[in-house]
Amino acid sequence: MKHYDAAIVGSGPAGLAAAFTLASEGMRVALIDRCAFPREKLCGGLLSGRARSEVEEIFGAGAWGPGVACVSRGVRFLHRGSLLSSVCSPHPVYLANRAAFDAHLFELTLKKGPDVFQGDAATSVDPGEMTVHFRNREPLRAPFIVGADGVASRVARSLFPGSFRKQAYGLCFQSDVATAEVPGASDVPEIHLGHVKWGYAWVFPKGETLSVGLGGLLGRNPGMKRLFLAFHRQIARREPTAVRSGYIPSGNFLWRPGRENVLLAGDAAGLVEPITGEGIAFALASGKHAALSILEAARLGDPRRAFRLYRRPYARVAREFCIARMLRPLMSSRIGEPLFIRGLPRAEGIVREYLALIAGRSTFGRLAMLVAAKMVRDVLAMPVTGRMRP
Repeated sequence: MKHYDAAIVGSGPAGLAAAFTLASEGMRVALIDRCAFPREKLCGGLLSGRARSEVEEIFGAGAWGPGVACVSRGVRFLHRGSLLSSVCSPHPVYLANRAAFDAHLFELTLKKGPDVFQGDAATSVDPGEMTVHFRNREPLRAPFIVGADGVASRVARSLFPGSFRKQAYGLCFQSDVATAEVPGASDVPEIHLGHVKWGYAWVFPKGETLSVGLGGLLGRNPGMKRLFLAFHRQIARREPTAVRSGYIPSGNFLWRPGRENVLLAGDAAGLVEPITGEGIAFALASGKHAALSILEAARLGDPRRAFRLYRRPYARVAREFCIARMLRPLMSSRIGEPLFIRGLPRAEGIVREYLALIAGRSTFGRLAMLVAAKMVRDVLAMPVTGRMRP
């Protein structure tokens, strides 16, 4: 059985951030992924300024760029084809090809010297023996394990059986369309409302292609693929040639992202922002903090202390997600969605604040205050329809 200082299960942004950080400090790292790179991954590919800051902090100032196809300083909101709002922002968003983006970070991580195990899935983790088991190879052992293996994480299920329940998650579908096929295609990201419950559809420009997708809570949308195909036909005027699909966390992040010296990061911990579904920035940050917690626990000579160290930075993100989860019904519930759609054309300040938030320049707490203030103004502005009785 091979022994390592740390085993990272999953080589997406969370796993790569953890592996890069640990290997940079001289740890012997096993980096495990069921796929071989470069690999395709379902993702709208909209990266925030917050994601850029994390990439540059973890991988170095020159790490940003490869895989980023376009930069936009605005966003358009539509409801069933009708424009609701078009907002410009000083905070750019980036549209990326995920296969190229992840492959670039993977190559940077390889230079730090981890042992890479590709093409064979980790089937389970034994927290008592601190071993990772595979389908087709011998298990390996490490005093620290990071589960960064996605929404249906085997590591998470080894710690918390039954933690993945499909009906509580989001389901997304996406296909790429040549930009030339779509007359009048916008050069800024578009969010399309009214096509799915508790979710949205999108059209994201990436140079010669557009990413056309739709996602929402699976439990509220029977026949999700049918909804996607209808939206795709509306945009591209044809059936998609290749469709990718996948589950995403949807506000159901874990309050306990691990146990002792087994930590969970990224989608494995449910770290996808509940309103827009942004996950890459939080994946990068959680992978970094998991690695820093491991390094500190190793320095203290107490591997089981890693989880207690990790919970501190994790709790800051969880608090923000709680506020976002409380705001979401205002935009997605049966009562809230119509009000949100009617109010969006007059809510440019709130949209700008949200763009500042995903750039890492604001907080959900401030956004909630702006939303509450607007709701009060709207209520006070409502016409009086009757006369009060004495």
